[in-house]
Amino acid sequence: MKKILLMVIFGLLILSVIGFVAGQEQPVEEKYFKYWKEIFTERNNMCEEYYGNHIVIKEYNIVKKPEGEYLEVSYQVVISWASIEMKESLLIKPSLSAIYLDKEYMERRSSRDWKAIGKIIKFEFKSYYEVLSEIYELTDSDNISVSKLSFGIGEPYPQGDGNVYIMFRATIDYKNKKCKEGRINLVNGKHEIWDSNCDVRVGGYVYGELDCPDIIAPPADFCKYGSVEEKYENECLTGWECFKELSNGRKAEIKILPSTASQTAAERLGELNFTVGFKELGRGDNIQPVYEVKAKKPGKFLTLKPILP
Repeated sequence: MKKILLMVIFGLLILSVIGFVAGQEQPVEEKYFKYWKEIFTERNNMCEEYYGNHIVIKEYNIVKKPEGEYLEVSYQVVISWASIEMKESLLIKPSLSAIYLDKEYMERRSSRDWKAIGKIIKFEFKSYYEVLSEIYELTDSDNISVSKLSFGIGEPYPQGDGNVYIMFRATIDYKNKKCKEGRINLVNGKHEIWDSNCDVRVGGYVYGELDCPDIIAPPADFCKYGSVEEKYENECLTGWECFKELSNGRKAEIKILPSTASQTAAERLGELNFTVGFKELGRGDNIQPVYEVKAKKPGKFLTLKPILP
């Protein structure tokens, strides 16, 4: 009996040692990324569901610098039709230290060095193109430059309120390089505009020798049923594409404008009054987006397809 008991105790000790060694061999970046996630969600008062639905981790790794080792985490905050690129760098081992810093130290630093992001579910605007139309109306200019999305954590613009902004510039006087600059709060739709001296090219600010060609913005109904994505070549904006996310998760490009569908309907239906809407046909992987045209006169119904090329 004693022999069996000793064997059991010895086995438990072996398992404990194996577990301890396995714990010690856990990669440093895995351990500290876990710390980062816990601190990140606490700092932003963010539940696991919101984190899972809106935070996309791109990568995390250990970076060595003269002052020590850092954990760098690159991630996206996905809200409605947009995503904001973010990166955080956290010192986890000073160069003169023999040990890594603990989670408690990381939490103390987070209250001083990091800003909280807003827990945002949707924007005031339905699409990027709707924001772009708003900027055109605010500036009354056909030559604008729009920055990337950013959380309001900078000074003096935007203020640190945790919301998301688009910053923009618009050329008002080419000869004298007079511009209007501003920002739009995507959460509540509020905006601010001020005068400035600048030189703007469509597709981005002028950097060095970069001189982007002027392009014509798409018509107002370009992406009525989807979301707009910009096309770039050599850092210059070259155009826009319209995409619709279908119920099966597939992303379909819309190449036929609603105005084109309406014109086709008018040619087919004559003088009848009709409405053009968006509809999905099929099931599962075979879902196809189409325009649905309904005429008010009984007995007249037409479905135009496909919306894709």
